[in-house]
Amino acid sequence: MNMHFAKPSLRRALWSIVIVFVVSSVIAGIAVAIGFIVGKDSTATVAASEYVRLVVASLTIWGPMYLLIAWQVSIPAIIGIGVLAASIRRGISSPDSGNPE
Repeated sequence: MNMHFAKPSLRRALWSIVIVFVVSSVIAGIAVAIGFIVGKDSTATVAASEYVRLVVASLTIWGPMYLLIAWQVSIPAIIGIGVLAASIRRGISSPDSGNPE
């Protein structure tokens, strides 16, 4: 199997950008939730439901918000990685031709 670059269709590029944005938002949300949980006062008692609420809020609100706060870096990076991911193709080359099918 061999990897090569090809011009992506508009649909494929848009879907790849959306997927990269969602993955980036989830990663940022998890990092924010961990930061909130680790940074809390160790003597305070917190119900388990509050941790669930914190993680859900971090994934849905704060993760994407942190990406938008640094939009000068995050938006071009997300678009660039999305287009790069959309343009990578896998192909199986035959042993005698060496060209991807």
